[in-house]
Amino acid sequence: MEDVQLRIEEKQNELVSIIFPVLNSDPELLKLAVESLLNQSYQNIEVIIVEAPGECIGQQIIEAFGDTRIRYILNPERTSLRDQLNQAIAVSSGQFIARMDTDDISFPDRIAKQIKYLKEHNDISLVGSCLEIINAEGRSLGFRQLPEDNEDIVKGLSVYCTIAHPSIMCRKNDIIEMGCYQDSAPMEDWDLWCRMALAGKKFYNIQEPLLKYRIHSQAGKVTSLIKTLKTGIELKKRHFKGVSGCWGIREELRCFLEWCLTFLPAKLVVKLFLMLSLRPQLPTKGQ
Repeated sequence: MEDVQLRIEEKQNELVSIIFPVLNSDPELLKLAVESLLNQSYQNIEVIIVEAPGECIGQQIIEAFGDTRIRYILNPERTSLRDQLNQAIAVSSGQFIARMDTDDISFPDRIAKQIKYLKEHNDISLVGSCLEIINAEGRSLGFRQLPEDNEDIVKGLSVYCTIAHPSIMCRKNDIIEMGCYQDSAPMEDWDLWCRMALAGKKFYNIQEPLLKYRIHSQAGKVTSLIKTLKTGIELKKRHFKGVSGCWGIREELRCFLEWCLTFLPAKLVVKLFLMLSLRPQLPTKGQ
C-alpha cells in the first residue's frame, strides 16, 4: 500500500537530478547501478552521468539503455571527481540533487522516500540513509547504521563522516549557496558537510538502508583508503579544532589512532572497519 501511495504522489512532485560521476567503471557494475536508478518507483528523475576518459569507457553501456532521462557527458580530458560533481550540478535541472556511485545499487523506493522526507521537512537541507554493505558479488555483509537526527550527525562530523555520500539527496539551492564541492577527493563530501553544518544547515539520516554500498578490491573507497584517513585527519583539524564544544581529548585520540592505521595495509584496515561498524541487522524504532 505504501509503494502504491508513493507512486501516486510522484506524479505531482518535482524533478530530481541524480549526479553520477564515472571513471574506469566495471561494465557490469555500472549497468546494475544505472538500472537501479531507472527502475525507481519515483520516475521524475534525470540521471546526469559525467564520464572522465580512461582505459574503460562506459558510453556504449549507458547509451544502450535508450532512456531519455539519462544525460550523458563524456569529457574530452580527465578532470577531478570534484569537478565532475560540480559539472553535473551546473547542468542539472532539478530542485533536488541526489548522488550515486558506479558500483552501488539504490533500493527501488530510495528517491521516493528521500524527496517525501525533504518536502515534509522544510528545515532539512540534506537527507541520507543507512547502508547495506555488499561484496563484489553482491552478497550482503551486513548493515551500517548512521546517526539519525541533526544534532547527532553534526556532533559526529568532528569524529567521522556521519553522512554516506552516495546515499544523499539535498536541496540544490543549499549546496550552491555553500559553493558546491571544493576539496579534492577523497574528502570532497565530508568537507561540504562540515561547511554546511558550520553554516547552520540541517541534516537527517533515514534509519533504513536505501543503498547497497559495494566493497571490493578495485573500488576507489578501498584503493584510496590510506589517503582518505590522512586527509580526514587534516579536514577535522581544519574545520573543528579550536571550535568550542567540537574538539577535545576524544577527537585528538581518534586522530592519533587513525594516523596509526595509515601504516597498515589497506585491506587489513577495511577488515577492521567492517568488523567494528557492521551489524547483522538494523534496530527497529524503539530498540
